[in-house]
Amino acid sequence: ALSNKTGKTVYYITPNGEHSSYLKPMKRKIVSKIEININTLDNIFKDVEHIDFLKLDTQGSEYDILLGAEETLKKTVEVKCEVEYSEEYSNQKLEEDVTELMESYDFYKRNEQDRSSNHSDVIYGRKENYPDEWVMENGKWRNKNEK
Repeated sequence: ALSNKTGKTVYYITPNGEHSSYLKPMKRKIVSKIEININTLDNIFKDVEHIDFLKLDTQGSEYDILLGAEETLKKTVEVKCEVEYSEEYSNQKLEEDVTELMESYDFYKRNEQDRSSNHSDVIYGRKENYPDEWVMENGKWRNKNEK
């Protein structure tokens, strides 16, 4: 499994497996727990030079994975990430946390898809890859469409 560190952690298994996660589900029955290995995207993609598109839908652990992907994201054009608007898992970060983290990596929220009351898929684009929309001025990114 992916995370922001390497090692081992507990993985919580739900009845159909669909909501299983290493973050403890708050609204789902847990049928068993197992110990799993965790690693970072930076470790896995250390020898990859360029990534066009990265997709994360990992049952609440997207923020942790992105924390462990700082170097990977420097060579990534776009990220599609499932985000939550309400906490489904213990210690889960929500949409505003994920967006703030992505902004700290010079990504911006380009699009939102499949929005429901509690989650959606957000497309984040690396600002330097969209020169029609973003420009660097005085060491800071500025959206050309905003005054």
